[in-house]
Amino acid sequence: MTLPTLETVRRYASAGLCVLPAIREGDDKRVALRSWKPYQTRLPTPAEHARWFAGPAPRDLCIVCGAASGNAEMIDFDLAGAAFDPWRKRVNAVCPGLINRLVVETTPSGGRHVVYRCSGPVCGNMKLAQRSCNAPGPKPIEIVGKRFTPRKGPDGRWHAIATMIETRGEGGMFLCAPSNGYVLTAGDLAALPVITPEEREYLLACAWELNEAQHPVEDGPRPKSCSASSTSDLKPGDDFNQRGSIRDLLVEHGWTRVSGGENEHWARPGKDRGCSATLKAGVFYVFSTNAPPFEDGRGYSLFAVYALLKHDGDFAAAARALRREGFGAEPASGDVDLSGFKVKAPQAEPSPSAPIDPGPVPPALLRVPGFIDEVIDYSLANAPYPEPVLAFCGAVALQAALAGRKVRDPQDNRTAIYLLGLANTGTGKDFPRKVNQRILADSGMAGAVADGFASGEGLEDRMYLTPVMLFQTDEIDTLMQAISGYGAKRDPRYEGIMQTLLKLYTSANTIYPLRVKASDEEPRIIDQPCLCLFGTAIPDIFYEALSPKMLSNGFFARMLIFEAGRRGLGQDVDVRDLPRSILKRARWWAELKPGRGNLKTEHPVPRLIEPTADARVRLGEVRAQADAAYSEAEGKSDQAGMALWARANEKARRLALVHACSAARRKPQITVDAVDWAWALVEHQTRRMLFKASQHVSAGDFESQCKAMIRVLREWAAKHPADPWMPFWQLSRRLAWSPREHDEVRQALVDQRRIQFAERATGGTPQRLYRLIEDVAEA
Repeated sequence: MTLPTLETVRRYASAGLCVLPAIREGDDKRVALRSWKPYQTRLPTPAEHARWFAGPAPRDLCIVCGAASGNAEMIDFDLAGAAFDPWRKRVNAVCPGLINRLVVETTPSGGRHVVYRCSGPVCGNMKLAQRSCNAPGPKPIEIVGKRFTPRKGPDGRWHAIATMIETRGEGGMFLCAPSNGYVLTAGDLAALPVITPEEREYLLACAWELNEAQHPVEDGPRPKSCSASSTSDLKPGDDFNQRGSIRDLLVEHGWTRVSGGENEHWARPGKDRGCSATLKAGVFYVFSTNAPPFEDGRGYSLFAVYALLKHDGDFAAAARALRREGFGAEPASGDVDLSGFKVKAPQAEPSPSAPIDPGPVPPALLRVPGFIDEVIDYSLANAPYPEPVLAFCGAVALQAALAGRKVRDPQDNRTAIYLLGLANTGTGKDFPRKVNQRILADSGMAGAVADGFASGEGLEDRMYLTPVMLFQTDEIDTLMQAISGYGAKRDPRYEGIMQTLLKLYTSANTIYPLRVKASDEEPRIIDQPCLCLFGTAIPDIFYEALSPKMLSNGFFARMLIFEAGRRGLGQDVDVRDLPRSILKRARWWAELKPGRGNLKTEHPVPRLIEPTADARVRLGEVRAQADAAYSEAEGKSDQAGMALWARANEKARRLALVHACSAARRKPQITVDAVDWAWALVEHQTRRMLFKASQHVSAGDFESQCKAMIRVLREWAAKHPADPWMPFWQLSRRLAWSPREHDEVRQALVDQRRIQFAERATGGTPQRLYRLIEDVAEA
């Protein structure tokens, strides 16, 4: 039997999988770490893998699903895999050949794991097919070797619910081969296939068809006094569930019935094939993550579908309308008014100009082979509070500075880059800066690093003395505040700094003329200045300080902005000396003097780094994609979008050059991998920057207040998905405004159909509730 080794772990990790040590004790399977939440947003470092798996005793391993592993998802067939063959036959019938592409492994209990990646996001864990087994009483019973605790049903009988098929998605994990008892029977976990969201829906729908137990169904609010106890109490919604139909309603709202029968397959609006939902036994079960107003992994009664599609989720209005159509018995005099109860309203069509949030940077993009990865690993292993985003920004900026004025690509792009890490106080912003200082000092480049700039003139003078500089500053938000006047008066001195930063960025491959002084005997210039910026700032302060004008003036467009996550757990480590391999690479770059003659320091001739033939083709595709995004922004008169996409191709080429230098310093070459990584990073962060700016940047105080309320409601909805209605007293604590300001902002957002406002009867003063309409939450 092959057991997990460090080599296996590294092989899986190189394929972009988040691999962690695991423990299996009977039916209990868990990660063998005190906390594994940080690894749901970042990949472990090689040093961490070595610490976990390098011991003589083999350890079980597991894979974290979801975005951390490139949208990996696993379908788990339990109960000795009883449902696996019926499921496989159904999938083969509706999507021939799909099964043969998937990775399959057997489990110690005789079950199956089916593993794949999806080209779109995957949701959290879902129970797809269950079996209800009768039990004599409340004592646990055994089903296929596993024990289950029965529950008493409405019929007074005892039933145990055993899960046959479920998924492991975002936030989930699973043990896998070659852990003890897990055996691959098809495919390779290090080469997971990527399926489309449509193909994924087929897999889930075929599993749902095998369900033998009743899933929880969304049927709207049901206060106790509203339950049906006799024919005369029959409510319109209950009556509609018994004899109504939603097929015409679904078609009216863009849904397409793909197949009929006992278990109907339906495709969401915009599609005419695939299976986004099923309709079976009066339950509309949704699999698609893009089928508003429905949520994936939930079942809806016929009445719930009617209320959501026809009445914006207002169940009281839906019940009144159905009563007028003849559903339900006439109400008795004591019936309870349902008008105070509401559920989620459907998402309005997203505004065509609203930027879509791509989410935080994927962990796989925070890795660059060679020197950069070595520096990242050292920072994460030794920082009191390891922060992957900040470690990445620091290492990339360091490599860019080391290669400054020494390499270029055929289009004469250079390695001058501006990176900004947004992180709250106490998240470890200082450690990557200290690492860079130590490496540059040891390499004889102590004068090439500075921690700030007092003025534009001072910046020019420093660059004149040292044409390659790495500025590591915590003053970016202060710079923005001073220029915009946010929280302080405008300071022209900082405007001079920004103008100098703009000009230096574009002068990396040419001559930068300095201002004329009376004492100058001849004009002064800087030949090919390379300024690399590694800035940090507080997220909210930075975005609040931005103005519409600053979005389009070029400085914002020249930066790549990254957001650090929440502060992780601290670690007690004895800081180790810098590895010799890091110092050796850094010294090699510091001592490299390209060009010839006595002027090679003052006027260097950088080495030409050629792309491979395939990479050259890919670079052309990147330019076309950036141009297309620019044209789209231009068509919308989106000044910020035009500014950012105009620089996207250039930033990608600079980053591809940095990637080449990190991967192979002696014979660097721009490969397809380098271009793919650079463009994926630039495209993702450009879209993220546009989204964040749209949520924060305001033309005036009132618009700023509107956006602040939307942000607070979005945060509340994310933390309370089961009940996204936020009480006013909670909202007013977060937004300390006057009652008049609250009323004006609320009314404006309600009129714009961006939020909902409701009052719920309490027997005294009505409770005021706010919630965000879904298109705003996801835009």
